[in-house]
This record gives sequence, structure tokens and C-alpha cells, in this order.
Amino acid sequence: MKRSKSRRGIAHKVVAWTLLGFGLFGTGCSSRAVRPDAVPGQSVQSIEMEDLHITVGKNAKDGDDGFDVYDAPTLFREADTLFDGDKFADAAQSYEKLVREFTDSPWAPPALFNAALSYEALGRFTEAADRYKRVVSLYPTSKQAKDAALRQSACLAEEGRWVLSAEALALVEKREDLTFADRIETMTRHGLALFELQDLSGAEAKFQQTLAFFEARKDSEQLPNNFFLAMSHFYVAHIAHKRFRDLPLRQPQKQLALDLDTKAKTFLLANSKYVETIKQKNPTWATAAGYHVGTLYRELYDAMLAAPVPTDVNRGDGRVIYDLLLREQLRHLLTKAKDVLESNVKMAERVGVKNGWVERSTQQLEDLEKLLSGLDSPAPSTPQPPTQTPSRPAPQDNRSRATL
Repeated sequence: MKRSKSRRGIAHKVVAWTLLGFGLFGTGCSSRAVRPDAVPGQSVQSIEMEDLHITVGKNAKDGDDGFDVYDAPTLFREADTLFDGDKFADAAQSYEKLVREFTDSPWAPPALFNAALSYEALGRFTEAADRYKRVVSLYPTSKQAKDAALRQSACLAEEGRWVLSAEALALVEKREDLTFADRIETMTRHGLALFELQDLSGAEAKFQQTLAFFEARKDSEQLPNNFFLAMSHFYVAHIAHKRFRDLPLRQPQKQLALDLDTKAKTFLLANSKYVETIKQKNPTWATAAGYHVGTLYRELYDAMLAAPVPTDVNRGDGRVIYDLLLREQLRHLLTKAKDVLESNVKMAERVGVKNGWVERSTQQLEDLEKLLSGLDSPAPSTPQPPTQTPSRPAPQDNRSRATL
């Protein structure tokens, strides 16, 4: 996990006798513009120093009779040490102590950002989002503000607060300091928030906008990784898949023919978009797409099995012929699904990927084997498979890694 680094080389510690000598002994004092006595023939020099705070008595680390002398850089480095030791709760408190006591210090924006990172590491996303929001509002011109705005939206998404996440991302999109990769991520996350809010048309438009933005700039700018680009490809496919799943098959015969045609076209669209996702060669989204291609064929099998029997073949020899033809079509669909899922598992093994999509592919293969072996029974039937929806990407470490 990346965090804002302390600025080395800033003078930060003055021994106690120096403070006493300047008559600054007390709580909350500062030592700015230390000026030596003027010497004839010499210019006067000013040395800018960080604020120094002194804690006296029972709150001091050294006991009731002691006192602490500390400044912002000291607190920052102490918090860094706690963070590096995975003591995230203590690190958050130390970073926030710095922000409380040295609000105007240049160390405050990175400290508040790092406090948010600490809460992220603890899985306390509401508190992390609040600290990121404060970075943006209190220190809008800091170099941490842009990343804080983006990570805030990701933390809101992690909590399922999709309306707030979408609103935050809409504001991020208006920023002029976004890099090529920042904008791809922002638009993709915005599309995800709209998808989770069941605004499929808005989500699809946002994902397509992302892909068009990439195409327009891919020759002049480079992405450090294609995670969010592949994610946009995936969700374009997944929206088509969802629409395919929701399409009904209805009687009478004329309506059934229209429904079958619409469902077949939507099936082909979803399938082609999943293939486009796989071509991006991002391990996470390629395995997710491979799994969903398999489920797409399986769901077409289920739809055909559950479809109304055409009235003109629902008797005598016509029904027998229809059942035989249907059985062969179902066998073809299950075999195709099996081939796709086997390829998905082999691809994952080849590139060393182990994730939930690979596990689900393996489980789905076992189910398909049972269905194929049962196709010769008098009445092939199967319950609907559980719908697997991809999980949201978690806030990114350096915005380049995701958990599905």
C-alpha cells in the first residue's frame, strides 16, 4: 500500500535547552524565524522552522514530571513506522494527531491522506472515505487531493453507497488534473456505480464513453496497466448478458418467433463482447469473461428447455421430432459451454491465475458433465444455475491492483 512520503531534510528537532534559552517553554508554542543578534557588517539571517509543540506533565511520554517536544515531521515519521509495522489503528491516530495539532503544516495533507489509507487497511471504509473527503475539502490544491477524491469514491463503493459514489465520481471527472489512466479509472468506476444502481442505459453509455476515450488517445498515451479498460469491456458484455437473461419467450407462435430472434441476437452480442474482454488479456477480467461465456451458453440451454412448445408440433409425431431436434441443440449448447469453461481453466493455469472465476468455472464444468450425461433420459431438465455477478473492484493500492 502506497502512502504519501515525508519530506526529508526539513529541520524538525530542537533540544530542550534551546527552547528554554529562547523563553519558549510552554504548550503549543512555535519557533519560527529564529534570528541571531545582529553583528556589524553582517547581514541578518532568518531560518524558517516547523512549529514545535511541548506537552508538560501527565500527558508527556516520559512521565508526570517530564515533557515532550515534537513537531509535524517527527509525528509523521512516527506514524510511518507504525504503518510499516502494520499497526494501522495506531498509525491512523498518529497521522490524525498531526493534522489536529499542525493543521497548517505542509505535512498535514499527506498525513490526513495516510490516515485514510490506514483505515482502508483496517477495512473501515466509511472512516477512510470521510478522511479522503476532508483532504479534498481542506487541502484542495495539495498533490494528494486528486488521489483522495478517487479513493473516496472507491471506499463509498466498497460500502455499497452507490449514489454517493456516483456523485463523487461525477465531480472527479470534472477535474482537469487527471492523467490518462486516472480518467479511464474514473469513468469505469462511474459506470460501475450506475450499473449497481440498475441504470443499465447510463452505465452502458459510460462504459462505451470510456472505450471511445481510450481509442481516441491510445496512440499518443500509454496505460500503466489495462485493468479498468478491460473492466469496461467486461461490463459492456455483462449488460448485454443481463438483457439476454431477462428477455422472455412467449406464446403465441408469432410472438415466440420474434422473442427467439431477439434472444438469439442478444446472445451473440453478449458473447462477442465477452470475447473482446478476453482479448484484452487482463487475467482478472479474462477469467471473469470466460466464466460468463460458459454461463451464457448454459442459460441459453435453460431458456430453450423452458420455452413454450410451438402449437403446430405439440402433438403426435411432430412432438417426437421436435424433442429429438431440441435434444441435439441442447447437447450442442452444453458441449460449447463445456469447451469454453475448460479453455478458461487452462488459460488460468497457464498464466498462474487463481481466483473465484476459475473456481466457479471448475464447479460449472462438473454441473455440465452431469447435464450432458443426463440428456438421454426421457425428459431432460435442470434447475436454473445461480447468477454470478462480478464483485466491485476494491480501492486500489497505487490504483493498479484490484480484488474481485
